[in-house]
Amino acid sequence: MGVPILQSRPRKSVPILGSGPGDPFGIIDRVKEVDPDLFVAWNPNLWRFEVHDRRAPGEETMVMRVQEPDGRFRMLDNRVLETLRANRRERFPEILREVERVEEEREKRWESDLESLAHGVADELKFAGKVVVQGVNTLEPGSVESKGQKRDS
Repeated sequence: MGVPILQSRPRKSVPILGSGPGDPFGIIDRVKEVDPDLFVAWNPNLWRFEVHDRRAPGEETMVMRVQEPDGRFRMLDNRVLETLRANRRERFPEILREVERVEEEREKRWESDLESLAHGVADELKFAGKVVVQGVNTLEPGSVESKGQKRDS
């Protein structure tokens, strides 16, 4: 009989207590200047630094993961502090207004693009002599009526 294979459980992020040799800019200590309830942790499963909030409910305390935009590893630097300052709790109403404004602009662009597409399809169908609107017939290219004869109303 074989030895059972033990599956390791994912480890949780480990809080880092203070700046040290791996934090030459002192970011770990400076995070507390942005908000005293924030702390930096190390996620051993992902090999990434994370910033967590003690006030967050439940176990979902992560505020941000420190990594490059493409997901590569990144050391702690001033960009962490800039991101935290830009997204502070006190700014939530302002941030929500900005998100809503951007979303409204995106919806307007989407509606405009969709309308342009619909007009383009209708023009293509009309040019091809197809019925564009149900119940409204268009002239077929080469038909008798399209060669100068008028239709009866």
